[in-house]
Amino acid sequence: MKQIFIVDDEVTNLRIAENALKDKYKLKLLTGGKQLFVMLERELPELILLDIQMPEIDGIAVMEILKEHEDYNKIPVIFLTSNTDKDIVVKALKLGAIDYIAKPFDANSLYQRIQKCIGF
Repeated sequence: MKQIFIVDDEVTNLRIAENALKDKYKLKLLTGGKQLFVMLERELPELILLDIQMPEIDGIAVMEILKEHEDYNKIPVIFLTSNTDKDIVVKALKLGAIDYIAKPFDANSLYQRIQKCIGF
């Protein structure tokens, strides 16, 4: 079963994404960028779902760090966020995000978009 790391500081958002995907993928729920980097030292996922607005390290900064690191820069990242500012969307995509999904999201749509990226 393919593994996805879901990174969001809001536990409610983590649970919603978990409920949408738990039957199809192995999930790790992480509450911030620091926790993500600790987990990446242990194992690498097939995909990271990443929020933008988080304390300590926001999603854009996390993405910049991921892309600079040789072991992490090939992991696909989909932003899953309520931030729909056009400049932020463009910046996220320029940094290498493969998709950008606005919250609230439709569970079936989320699954379909992930499946296009990494399969089942």
